Amino acid sequence: ERASELEMKMIRANAIRAILVCVGCEYIEPCQRLEIDPSDESFMSGRYFASNYYLLESAEAYNHPIYISTSLDDNQTLSDGTDIILFTGVRWILSYKLLFPGLKDVNDVKELARYFSQFHGHFTDYATSF
Repeated sequence: ERASELEMKMIRANAIRAILVCVGCEYIEPCQRLEIDPSDESFMSGRYFASNYYLLESAEAYNHPIYISTSLDDNQTLSDGTDIILFTGVRWILSYKLLFPGLKDVNDVKELARYFSQFHGHFTDYATSF
């Protein structure tokens, strides 16, 4: 079984209960882009979440990739609503920038990657959505 398929099963089983479809992934490397399957209604919430997530280059949490809802190709500034999918050491979570107080003054992906290089699932202050 490909590593990316295993990652997708872990995400679905342990975190957001949505079906994530890997789009254009490699066999060994993490997927470059994740997409939420719009036909799965278990992902409904009072907050709108992005349907596409992009690999945050040069960043990992517990040896797992981190995905954000901002395309790195767009060179966008991160907003407080930028969604984040990451592994906490125990499970996958879906959250967003505003729920990480330490990200208050972080506005670009390089700073975000630096922040997550120090991430700790127990000691970092954060909240989850799923």
